[in-house]
Amino acid sequence: MLTSVLCVALAMAMGLVPWQRIPQRWQLAPPLIGAVVIAVAIQNMDGGRAVYDGFYLYVALAASYFLPGRQLGVVIAALATAAAVPLLDDRSAESIVRWVYVAAGTATMALVLRSARRQVRDYASQVRKLALIDQLTGALNRRGFQSRASAELSRARRHGQEFTLIYLDLDGFKQVNDNLGHAAGDVVLRRAAISMGATLRGEDVLARVGGDEFVALLGLASTEDAQSVAERLTAAIRRVAVQDSGSAHVGATTASATYPHDGETLDELMRVADARLLARKRSRPAPVR
Repeated sequence: MLTSVLCVALAMAMGLVPWQRIPQRWQLAPPLIGAVVIAVAIQNMDGGRAVYDGFYLYVALAASYFLPGRQLGVVIAALATAAAVPLLDDRSAESIVRWVYVAAGTATMALVLRSARRQVRDYASQVRKLALIDQLTGALNRRGFQSRASAELSRARRHGQEFTLIYLDLDGFKQVNDNLGHAAGDVVLRRAAISMGATLRGEDVLARVGGDEFVALLGLASTEDAQSVAERLTAAIRRVAVQDSGSAHVGATTASATYPHDGETLDELMRVADARLLARKRSRPAPVR
C-alpha cells in the first residue's frame, strides 16, 4: 500500500513540478529524488515489484522532456543504479534480466522521446520562420517586418541609437500586370527583391509589406546614411527593369524616416515615411504612356 501511495504521489509531483522556474543547476533534483523514492518503495514492498519498475520509465520520460542532454545522461545513470538496488539481495537470473529490461528500456525510451522532441522543436522553428517570410520574394512579410522592427526599436531605445526605415514603392508595376499578366509581375517582384537585398548590409532587413511596396530596415543608420542606400535600391530596381523590355518602364520612389528624429514608435515612423513617399509621387509629373 505504501509503495502504491509513494509512486502515485511521485507521478503527480513530476507533472506538477514548475520546471521552467527551477534554476538549471537544480533541475536534476526532482528526477534524482524520484529515483531514490522508487528504489526505497520497491525495497520495502513484498512482491509485485515489476508493476512499480514502470515508474522509473515515467521519471526518465519527464527528465528527457525538460532536461538538457548532459543532465539527462546523469538521470538515466541514476535510474539504472536505483533499479539495480534489489540485486544486492537477489542476484538471480530473473532479477538480472529484469534490471537489464528496466535500464535498457528506460534509456531507450528517454532518448527516443528526446530525439522526437528535438525534431518537433526544429520543425516548429522552421514553421515560425516560414510564417515571417513572403513566399513570392523571399523577403520578410509584414508580420516578419513588424517583429524585426520592434526588436530594433527596443535595441535603439535601450542604447540611445538611431535606425532608419526606407519605404520603397515600385513605379509602373501595375502596367506590367495589366500588359503582361500577373506571372510576369511576380517575376519582376522576385528579381527586385533579390537585387535590392544584394545592395543591403548583412545586418539590414528587406521586407515586402504590400503588393509592390517594400521597406528596408537599416540598423544604426542616420538620415544621411539612408540617402545613399535609397539611391542603391533605386539603381537595383533600374537594373531589374532593363533585363526585360516588358518592364523597362518600372522604377522606384523612396522615402525614409529615422528614429528618434521622425518618430518614437514604429507606427509613427511608418506614417512619416509613407507620407513622404506619397508627397514625392504626387510631386512628380505624370508618366507619358
